[in-house]
Amino acid sequence: MPPMDSEKLFILGHRGFRGELENTLPAFRRALRYADGIEFDVRMTADGKLVVHHDEIFCADGRTYRLDELTLAELRRLHPLGKVIPTVGSIVRRFPGAVFDVDVKEAEASEEAVRILERTGAVERAIFSADSPEIILSLLRECPDCRVGLSVVSYSFLTWIPRLKGLYSIHVPIDAVSYIGYNAVVSLIRAFRKRGLRIYLWNYKMDELYWVPKFLPLVDAIISDDPARLRKVFFTAGEKVMKVIQMKGKVLVLGHRGYSAKYPENTLLAFKKAIEAGADGVELDVWRTKDGEVVVIHDETVDRTSNGSGRVKEMTLEELKELDFGNGERIPTLEEVFEALPEEAIINVEIKDVDAVERTAEIVRTHNPERVMVSSFRLEALEKYRKLDPETRIGILVDREEMVAKLPELMPKIRPWSINAPVDALIILGVEKTIGALQMVKGVGLKVLLWPLNEELYYQNDNLVRLGGLFDGVIANDVERMISYLRSLGLR
Repeated sequence: MPPMDSEKLFILGHRGFRGELENTLPAFRRALRYADGIEFDVRMTADGKLVVHHDEIFCADGRTYRLDELTLAELRRLHPLGKVIPTVGSIVRRFPGAVFDVDVKEAEASEEAVRILERTGAVERAIFSADSPEIILSLLRECPDCRVGLSVVSYSFLTWIPRLKGLYSIHVPIDAVSYIGYNAVVSLIRAFRKRGLRIYLWNYKMDELYWVPKFLPLVDAIISDDPARLRKVFFTAGEKVMKVIQMKGKVLVLGHRGYSAKYPENTLLAFKKAIEAGADGVELDVWRTKDGEVVVIHDETVDRTSNGSGRVKEMTLEELKELDFGNGERIPTLEEVFEALPEEAIINVEIKDVDAVERTAEIVRTHNPERVMVSSFRLEALEKYRKLDPETRIGILVDREEMVAKLPELMPKIRPWSINAPVDALIILGVEKTIGALQMVKGVGLKVLLWPLNEELYYQNDNLVRLGGLFDGVIANDVERMISYLRSLGLR
């Protein structure tokens, strides 16, 4: 199945890469290192050759030239980039396997554009588009079975859509937000989708990295000005799923501070029992001690979970080891947890203390980082960690609605693998808002792990059923109950 007919979101390079070399062979070669295909503009020369060029005129040597008044040879000689401006035929032959969005700028070029792609067998991986309803009609007449898409550049175009029978896609500019507002654009996209039309998002002058995540759940393709940047920021982290954490169709279960529903939280006993009960791994919390060790404990003090009192950061490891954390269990160091658990067990290290970041990174680096996810509510901790470790998976812990809106700003700095969101958002924000937020997160290629303030919410009102397909893992206090429940839903 061609990428454009699948359910998978794909990226096209807008004129290859927007800039001085746009619509040239170097721009297309660079784009295809990161994108699934390329969008390019087509015009006809005076001698009937189809060339790739956006504007109908260009300036050189103080003069203005029209492409349709020049032969191909004259264009090659006079245009400043003449040597690297390709013909449509050369593009199709040079990049076999790439998806093409052929943006036809003149009605006269329609017939020949279709014929070139038919002759080369590339029509099966191509979309023909235009920003003129008249050209769209011409394309539909020339090739009724071709994929044809309308690029919307005017609000008046909307009246044409019912008349364009056989239309495949609508190409929506992000810039429409500045004219009619974000909510109106979303409403239009939803209306187009109800007609069975695919949605391609493109950009003219807006901030692509800011707006793309807001639209991702609603679109089928992005025509990107800078596919390298887009791919790196929004997709690489989501695609780097290491061997130990490949989901294989099941929902991941991590024991929250181990099997904390039955055993003393954040102890080696709780962690071992979670794995024995069938959990894929454990979630734990870390602080730095007075003497620079990293210990596993949730609170800033030992008061709630041990028979002692005092701040963790003001105690040495030796002093902490003297305390009883329940059933005779001693506080574990992070290294002891790695050594105690099976190699395939996932370890989610939540950093509570920014001062623990550097030592945590050292420990992870020497204890199979492929099994690790580092998370925190503290963004400064995650930014610091990412500078020390460019590869290990990071999860951003979310406890406020505004954190989701900050994702475009955070993605380049932290390059997260997941968003770890509270199931309690269903009560705090409401079902619709929660689903919308998770759709946005999933749309940018990130995993979603749920964690509980009130664990009963996992089991009430069919909440996990409502969120079906929008989460990849759950962090649970009662491991056995959660595994049993997920199995009843067909998720394990």
